Amino acid sequence: MTKENIITPVIIIGLSLAFITVSLLLAIFYGNPKLIKAKLKIGALIITLTTFASTYSFSQKTCYKPAIEKDIFTFDNSEENSSIKIHEDDKVISGKIEIRMSSQYYFSISDTTDKVIQRGTIKAKDGKFDSDEENIEIHLSKIKPGNYVLKIFTSKENYTSSSFSYRAALIVEEKIDMTKVMCYYY
Repeated sequence: MTKENIITPVIIIGLSLAFITVSLLLAIFYGNPKLIKAKLKIGALIITLTTFASTYSFSQKTCYKPAIEKDIFTFDNSEENSSIKIHEDDKVISGKIEIRMSSQYYFSISDTTDKVIQRGTIKAKDGKFDSDEENIEIHLSKIKPGNYVLKIFTSKENYTSSSFSYRAALIVEEKIDMTKVMCYYY
């Protein structure tokens, strides 16, 4: 039992005793506006707490089942703000699909003017999409450093539409040649 389920009935009993006391005083001092106001407040509190006690929760209840999220994409080299960072020499973006709903996935990479730079099919690491959680790979051709948009679709027909399943910023960084980096010590 939670603390709420123990404390709420005790508070309701205390409020009920106060309600009875105020009702008796109101019978003695008939029409006293302060006692009427107190009786209404205590009664409202009792009704509210009884509702909480009967639902066993102080959270909001609903009659509707929440919608199941589908096609949840996560990537190995993603940032917190839905951006993916790669180097210009990277050939593969790895990730995972959870609650997979489609049997095929496609991607497009476009620049900031929405010009498509690359498109292709997303591959399952094990060769086929056959489980709810699937490790995936997006194979890339050479992309210049810059900012791009990665969109994932469930059909090839949607390549040109705005009905994508996933969208993220793709940041392609220049590869640093470590042989040319100089360190100075003082």
